[in-house]
Amino acid sequence: MLEQTEQIFLLSINPEYEQLLPKLSEEEVSELKKSIQKNGLFYPIIINEDNVILDGHHRYQVCKELGINPKSEQRIFENKLDEREFVLDSNVKRRQLETWQRCEIAEKYWEIEKERARIRKLSQLTNVGDELPLPTNDRERGEALEIAAHKANVGYQTLRKYNYAKKIAPQLILDIQKGELSINKAEKDAKKIEHNIQPERVEIPQAAENLNEKLFLTNVWQLPESRPKGYGSSDFRGNCDPTIIDQCIRRYVMNPHIPEDVILLDPMAGSGTFLDVALKLGFDRKDILAYDLNKRRDDIEIQDVSNLPIDDKTVNLIFCHYPYWDMWKYSEQKQDLSNCDYKEFLRRVTQSFKEFKRVLKKKGYVCVLIGNKRQNGVIDMEADISKIGQEIFGKPWDKIITIVGDPAGHASSAHGNWGLVTHRALKNKWTIQNYDTLLIFRKKC
Repeated sequence: MLEQTEQIFLLSINPEYEQLLPKLSEEEVSELKKSIQKNGLFYPIIINEDNVILDGHHRYQVCKELGINPKSEQRIFENKLDEREFVLDSNVKRRQLETWQRCEIAEKYWEIEKERARIRKLSQLTNVGDELPLPTNDRERGEALEIAAHKANVGYQTLRKYNYAKKIAPQLILDIQKGELSINKAEKDAKKIEHNIQPERVEIPQAAENLNEKLFLTNVWQLPESRPKGYGSSDFRGNCDPTIIDQCIRRYVMNPHIPEDVILLDPMAGSGTFLDVALKLGFDRKDILAYDLNKRRDDIEIQDVSNLPIDDKTVNLIFCHYPYWDMWKYSEQKQDLSNCDYKEFLRRVTQSFKEFKRVLKKKGYVCVLIGNKRQNGVIDMEADISKIGQEIFGKPWDKIITIVGDPAGHASSAHGNWGLVTHRALKNKWTIQNYDTLLIFRKKC
């Protein structure tokens, strides 16, 4: 209902509504003031039934400064969500806004749409004791975001890129707002930043979930849908499922109990998954060697894999989870395998295999977990590393396929978003990688 009035009264400002929209610049306020002083108030102030300003905050302030009694129109809404949306609508349709400003406004439209979805679900509950509805799923969130983009008059993909950059690297948004960076470039920069995010320190788990007590009998291992907790850090990029390590140690070392004089080695310990699994199985800490070029736990020693501080023929089992070349960048160090070109990466892998053969006991095992990388096709790291292993150790002892439980989480470019990774796979005509390869080599003598 719209009702016009000439009645003079003191209007009030709701800070929430005032902050829903970007403020005018000093120059724009000055121009508005000149216009109202010369021509009067062209657009009336829109208020609700409580005399709260919905549209015209800047015009109201200018009128107060000029001593002009502003005309107002009253608007009544069925609910507060409709009222908030009107505050956005009235400015989006009339004001000249930058693209980034429309993205910011779209986020507020999105909040309104999410709340409407929650209310709809709430209305479907039949029993008083029913739980409140959970947050909407990926599909509903995507639909709400598309609606928000349309209402804010900004492209959906532009909004998605802006929100992604804002989430990963908020500092980039300041450059966008200054006009020094495009939204497309900000998204690309944010992807680079996210690929390089690694926790500097990780905590040693206090408790760990139990793992599968039975050995897998085939060379295809189906991993649990969610990664067992309490082994390494879930925040660490490239942290493998502890189930794989557990199976390797029990199959190639324990058989079924821990023998005497056993030494285990993880030369690329990362956040300590191997160490935690071995301790859970009952191995003595002194019998577990955990090294990494980047120290993120106090119980992991700093050491380069190309020069291990271990005597010849000392180790029973080596588990090595190489970086998938430069998929994740772990440090700026020159020795870091994720910080070189692919030819150099393979050279360093070869050097590490030579070290593995040197420190392994006779009939000792080296278990190498590796996956492929997609970059203008597939970079077959599995085949390349298998070839290196065969040059050093001879034919593989075994080759195992580990099927990941969460394909979206496994896709580095999708960041856990199943809808996004499936969209990219169909659009670009490639399949989603859903496995890693575990290569087993055995030292003959």
